[in-house]
Amino acid sequence: MSEIDRRAVIGWSALVAGVVGAGWGVTHLPSGAPSGRKPTGYGKDPPLVDPKRHVWPRLLDDAIRRNLVALIDIVVPGIDGSPPGSALGLVDFFDEWLGAPYPDMVADRALIMPMLAGIDGLGALAPGARAARVAGLGSGGTAKAFARFCVLAAAAYHTTPQGIAALGYVGNEARQSFDGPPPAVLAHFDTELAKLGFAP
Repeated sequence: MSEIDRRAVIGWSALVAGVVGAGWGVTHLPSGAPSGRKPTGYGKDPPLVDPKRHVWPRLLDDAIRRNLVALIDIVVPGIDGSPPGSALGLVDFFDEWLGAPYPDMVADRALIMPMLAGIDGLGALAPGARAARVAGLGSGGTAKAFARFCVLAAAAYHTTPQGIAALGYVGNEARQSFDGPPPAVLAHFDTELAKLGFAP
């Protein structure tokens, strides 16, 4: 399993943090804390010129990474020609996210790592047995961890160029012209406005 550049994954993780509302590189004061109070920190942010030397160590060993491939590709499979999550680097994303020292990531590590430790051998199972085992993660003691894992996996997947394309999102693209809404859309609005008493 090849790893992608750590600088790229760290930047990607910061983007996902914005999507899921986590604090990447942020320490939060408790609610109602005096403005002059200093929170307990985690030290200085690492210099990212050479992330291999200065960034926190990655936590996932080869066995967990192999099982993650199987888990990720069930949670975010390739559909309609889009690649599965493991092909887009989600294993590296989770390795970075779960190893980061920031408060939200530390909480996710405590929640998710025990679940990952409990799926040993997942990648070696036949597809049907693998899917059944993953389905079982959604109930019982792993339900909360699995739900959080799915949120992070979906956010990570759909912040990649391929994931954005799979959504059919067409924003953030320069256009040469804009022809306005289609006539059917305008007609629908006219109908709904008329119901509210507004003349088209």
